[in-house]
Amino acid sequence: MKLSQDSDPVESAARLKRQTYSPLCGLVTSVGYSLHPARGPHVRVNGGELTGMHALLDRPDPKPGSYHIGGVGLNEFEAEIKVYAEAAERYCAGTGILNSSFERRWATRQDLAAQTGDEVLDLSAFGFAEPTLGGPFDSYSDTAPLTWVKVPRVGTAGPEWVPAQFFYLGYNPRRHDGEPWLGTAVTTGTAVHTTRMAATLAASFELIQVDAAMGLWHGSSAPVRIALDGHRLDRIRRLLERSAGSSHELRFYWLPSPSLQNFTIACLMVGRGSQVPLVAVGLGADATLEGAMYKAFLECSGVRMLAVWASFDSEDSSTMSTDAMLDLDSNVSYYARNSRAAQSVVTRFETGASAHADDLPPDNTHTGADLIRDVVTSITSVSPLYVEDFTTPEIRGLGLYCVRLWAPGLLALSLPSAPMRQHPRYRAYGDFGNPAPHPYP
Repeated sequence: MKLSQDSDPVESAARLKRQTYSPLCGLVTSVGYSLHPARGPHVRVNGGELTGMHALLDRPDPKPGSYHIGGVGLNEFEAEIKVYAEAAERYCAGTGILNSSFERRWATRQDLAAQTGDEVLDLSAFGFAEPTLGGPFDSYSDTAPLTWVKVPRVGTAGPEWVPAQFFYLGYNPRRHDGEPWLGTAVTTGTAVHTTRMAATLAASFELIQVDAAMGLWHGSSAPVRIALDGHRLDRIRRLLERSAGSSHELRFYWLPSPSLQNFTIACLMVGRGSQVPLVAVGLGADATLEGAMYKAFLECSGVRMLAVWASFDSEDSSTMSTDAMLDLDSNVSYYARNSRAAQSVVTRFETGASAHADDLPPDNTHTGADLIRDVVTSITSVSPLYVEDFTTPEIRGLGLYCVRLWAPGLLALSLPSAPMRQHPRYRAYGDFGNPAPHPYP
């Protein structure tokens, strides 16, 4: 989260903590932090637990850490403010369906189109009629009843009907009424920031980042390893010299994303011995190369700690099945502790060429509305893009805004053992070719 130049970042973090944290009745009920391990990255990693939102959504009490609320920074306030902001994002994402004023209807696609004459999203065009065999999801058909929500589509004159189960994380499919469970709604594309414009940009970068990461892993395209030399990387190189530590080798890869502008970067931490994790992957997307690399480094440092924590409760990595990884912890632990699996991650990212930073595309120098227009336009050239403001009055009282974007034509973060093999977007990445569970949290 970027603060205004006239604000005191330490006070801003402290104020947000006072407004959100309380073990009894806070939006955030507990916060913990990890000191960097010996020879590990010199960063601060914080984690938090969300209030009992599951009670509002009629869901079971989640296990600790289920919401993946975390903040990573080079100093205390940077990590801390991200935890409280991310908790606000998870809260808005989960309760969006409870606060939305958008019209909803229970109908088949055939009936809804006949009743309204409106545009109704055709999910079969995105591979949902053919889910992964043996996976947890049902197949889609135009005759299956669904809850549909009428949502604005970016770049068009009017709203369109889309399935509520993909747009709202808090929606529970009505399986007892015959509604098929078609896939998981994920927080990707939901972002909190101090302005709507900044939240929209952050949400857009998330969509682009995950599309590139999933396309790289399951598709047949190749990443580009970045040589850490040249003047273009002066700042990130100095930062890494101070903060990277020596326990792991750091490698950075550019993940080209067909038709989508700006940079998606993957940072790999590759173990030098038997220390967990053997490998960890972090992602970052930004208008500038160094900005994306910085984000990827911080996320990778957080994934490193997630891998350590997840390994405490995981089964023996040598006997873990990759057929039923239906959460975003077990896959991270698997690749972090299984040497053969870890090597497969390294091998996948090393399939491409290497390049100097000066050989990569130039940074996007646009800012503000011009940058948002660039990023959003590139998304809408590939996929329909739907939007809703999820900001609730209490979140607005914190000085924050929450924006939700959903782009069904881009690749979403799938459950590791249930990738969307038939999604047409994989054609842009050389077709679906790698069925192994992805390594991303």
